[in-house]
Amino acid sequence: MPLTKITRGALTADIIDSTKLADNAVDTEHLANDAVEAAELASDAVVNLSVASDAAIATSKISGLAASATTDTTNADNIGSGTLAAARVATLNQNTTGSAATVTTNANLTGEVTSSGNTATVADNIIDEANLKVSNAPTDGHMLTAQSGDTGGLTWAAAGGGNKTVMLPPLVGYNCAANTISDGGVCVRMLGDQYSAVGTVWGVPSDFSAFVSLKIFVLSHSAGNVYLNIRTVAVAAGEQPWDGNTDEDAIAFGVSGTIAVLYSQTHFLDVSTAMDGLTFEADHWVGIHVRRDATHNDDTQDDNLDVMGFEVIYS
Repeated sequence: MPLTKITRGALTADIIDSTKLADNAVDTEHLANDAVEAAELASDAVVNLSVASDAAIATSKISGLAASATTDTTNADNIGSGTLAAARVATLNQNTTGSAATVTTNANLTGEVTSSGNTATVADNIIDEANLKVSNAPTDGHMLTAQSGDTGGLTWAAAGGGNKTVMLPPLVGYNCAANTISDGGVCVRMLGDQYSAVGTVWGVPSDFSAFVSLKIFVLSHSAGNVYLNIRTVAVAAGEQPWDGNTDEDAIAFGVSGTIAVLYSQTHFLDVSTAMDGLTFEADHWVGIHVRRDATHNDDTQDDNLDVMGFEVIYS
């Protein structure tokens, strides 16, 4: 039977269905605009690869976005007014209530530090010792010094000015020639043929901080060795000196108790160790007792020894 050519006009409407079309027979150029509707798409049929990168998808086509929302959150200008749900914001570690226009103002402070609004002010002439962080308690006459190793870096300390020197005159003990004129001036003379003693007294001053040294000035009438014993005592009111129950210390001068002296020369005898163990406080006085035993075998000077005075140095 011969075939007859079929023209488009000879086809009845809806006569060709999907069963009459070969796979991939219809491409996109044969589809009319809006020919494929949402109902014609299977679930999950459109994926990222099916959407052009420059496709302009209206926000109204995206479920869950407010009308004022934007898909570009990298630009602060695209974030308009409105409210973000708490679930969209990471947990913050501070109170976020209020706004830039409603900053809380602290109540005004009174006392040594005052404030107005959020500005604090320390009043003039208001900081006193109680406000300072100092490592020790204050003492009258002391000054504040920097001490990096102490609490707060500050310490009350005695005022500076260097060591202080006190010259003390000799006082007659026994078997001495008192107020004798010698080549060195007025002195107390310890005789060269018997046992004798001389001494002095020093009142510990209120500015005392530390003991430095004790010296005795003597002038010898002959060369040789003199045998001396130095004894000291520190007592306060109501105490009895030399009773063994107060602060007292005694030394024999030098290892053997002797010192070599030269004829007609002044000697400064450093006897500072005689003060070891004493308590020095402002209410104490210190007695200094020098004894010479000219009859001792080690005393070979065999002549007079003039005591000119005593020197105490303290800080």
